[in-house]
Amino acid sequence: MPQKKTWLTRLATDNDSEPLLEMVKALLIDLGDGTENFDEDRFLHDAFGPDPQFRVLVASNPDGELFGYALFHDSYEPAYAARGVYLADLFVKDQARGSGLGKQLIAAVAKDAKDRGRSFIWLVSPKEENQNFYDKTMTVRVDLTAYALTSEDFEAFAASVG
Repeated sequence: MPQKKTWLTRLATDNDSEPLLEMVKALLIDLGDGTENFDEDRFLHDAFGPDPQFRVLVASNPDGELFGYALFHDSYEPAYAARGVYLADLFVKDQARGSGLGKQLIAAVAKDAKDRGRSFIWLVSPKEENQNFYDKTMTVRVDLTAYALTSEDFEAFAASVG
């Protein structure tokens, strides 16, 4: 197991594009999503353009080499009348797993969210091998079935309303 250490976390900038894109692609592959539909230019525009659609925190060693990232966006939960964030991606490179980096990234997301008036983090983990980490890190586990409407099906469904 890697030695526990404190990583440096900060909001990503467009200067992080190359290593960030590499990590995003690695996560896509790890999740079995592949990269054939991933559009780098669109991702960078949505992350760093004039109207950012999400926030990205990156974690580095003291030399500035990136070892992980957390991608999240604002969310709202009517049941609690509360604003929070949805943690869409949490990625830690293999050589940094077990070092506390994942937990530190979630803590950094929580701090960013709290500083912006949010009060919760929500996430869905599709990989069973990550469940132990999330069971130890998060305070509430909700067993659920997730659904999605994407691609051509999304377009057709949206077009079905006059």
